[in-house]
Amino acid sequence: MTKAIYDDSVQQDNVEKSTSSGVSKYIYNPLGMGLASIFSFAVFLLGTYNRITILMFLILCVPVFAIIGLVFSFVTVRVIKGHVLVWILGLLSCLAGLGAFNVYMYIQMMAIAQQ
Repeated sequence: MTKAIYDDSVQQDNVEKSTSSGVSKYIYNPLGMGLASIFSFAVFLLGTYNRITILMFLILCVPVFAIIGLVFSFVTVRVIKGHVLVWILGLLSCLAGLGAFNVYMYIQMMAIAQQ
């Protein structure tokens, strides 16, 4: 009888460990996507006088990375128990990438309108 109770508790512990480790690996996705969007925008700005096709691909990746990171942020908001700082940094980096992209596009549109 005690062996059956012990086996049930071991199985329950294993399930809890697997679900907690599964959640913790997804908590880093917003941070990764936000940093990828900022990095793509920085490479775009550093290489504005080089090949146009690669740069157009990079500037289109910025909002995609940022929006995917924001989606991951809002999906994982309920499971950020021990990773609050990582979640906040991921959310802020996604917003920074999206904000930089919007400011750049606004400046470009104003330059086109003044011509």
